[in-house]
Amino acid sequence: MLIHSLAFLLGLTLLVYWPGSLPQASWLLLPLFAVVALCLAGRYRLVGIPLGLVWAWLPAHALLAQVFPTDWAGRDLPVTGRVLELPEPMGRRQRFLLQCISWLPPGAEKPVACNQRFRLNWYRASPRLRAGETWRFPCGSSRRWVS
Repeated sequence: MLIHSLAFLLGLTLLVYWPGSLPQASWLLLPLFAVVALCLAGRYRLVGIPLGLVWAWLPAHALLAQVFPTDWAGRDLPVTGRVLELPEPMGRRQRFLLQCISWLPPGAEKPVACNQRFRLNWYRASPRLRAGETWRFPCGSSRRWVS
């Protein structure tokens, strides 16, 4: 059982250190064929490697497949959140980590609950932010970050 667990862990680790971006969905056939080939060859201990690779790929692909709508780019979206760490002054801006509590999508009347963390930059003259404070402000993204 320990060998199977280590093989699975190795498969998970392979995806973490995969060069470049995630492999396409068609590449997932290769690990599945590897599982069949390993089973036919009687190498059951190594089956965990391709299974771990596929297991790590599925949630990673689902996370990266989320697309920020292009028509929201450049708009200010009202966000309510809590500052999680001390802001870093960086010239004309402050950089800080925000735990989103809620936000208001364009066209919606009620705020939507959110439990995401965002690394934000506050440009221009900004008030002094402190860790643990809750703020509500308009938050926008530039077009270059929208895919």
